[in-house]
Amino acid sequence: MSLWDWLNRRKKPDFYVAKSDRMMYCLQQYLASNQFGNASNFMGQLILTSANRHKEEYLNESHLKQISCERLQIIDKLWKYYSDGRFGLSVQSKIWLE
Repeated sequence: MSLWDWLNRRKKPDFYVAKSDRMMYCLQQYLASNQFGNASNFMGQLILTSANRHKEEYLNESHLKQISCERLQIIDKLWKYYSDGRFGLSVQSKIWLE
């Protein structure tokens, strides 16, 4: 299968990341270029910023609850889409619960 065929076989994502959301767009760019290590490292900054804790650099459960469900769902969808279902928040959650 050629690269072109492989790229075209992927179904289109059911989400959209605006360039104006710089952090989510940056995560998408790491994932789209298969830079999963960089994306994973970037996730820390993304989560801290999403919870308004980038200055403090730590989180607790109450801080995590400040992140919108929609944002977490998009992060999960990005990871699952670009990793062919191998990575994502929901994937990690299933592993953690096993």
